[in-house]
Amino acid sequence: MKIRNYLLVVSFIFAAACVSLGQTNSIAGTLWVADDDGDVTTFYFENDGTLSYTYNGKSYRNGTWKQSGRTVSFEMNESYRTFSGTIEGDRITGSSQNVADKSWELTMYRYRHPNCDPTDFSISNPCKPAGSTTKAKPVRPRKRT
Repeated sequence: MKIRNYLLVVSFIFAAACVSLGQTNSIAGTLWVADDDGDVTTFYFENDGTLSYTYNGKSYRNGTWKQSGRTVSFEMNESYRTFSGTIEGDRITGSSQNVADKSWELTMYRYRHPNCDPTDFSISNPCKPAGSTTKAKPVRPRKRT
């Protein structure tokens, strides 16, 4: 009886491990950075399918993204640019195309900063500390009497 229970438990663990091997976690809510054809670009995959990104010193929220298993695709700026790639751990590798008929390879890397809140997304401060709700007030010099 003990051997039977042991084999049953081992079989269950093995089956669960096999199922999890092919699964990839969602990239929703994650921040990625890439050398994007010579420019540093950050990509934030929002939970609702919106793609926020920084490019040429400006922040945008005019993209959408989708994930199916390990495959990720996105479009930016009303499909001016598209991307299709594969998630490989903390790296996404694929290719981009734009309407000007330009194509290039792109590899982006997951950005994991401790206490990062990427929902406050801007080029000047891509990650404010998580839980931070106060903003610094300007200090005014005192008048001398």
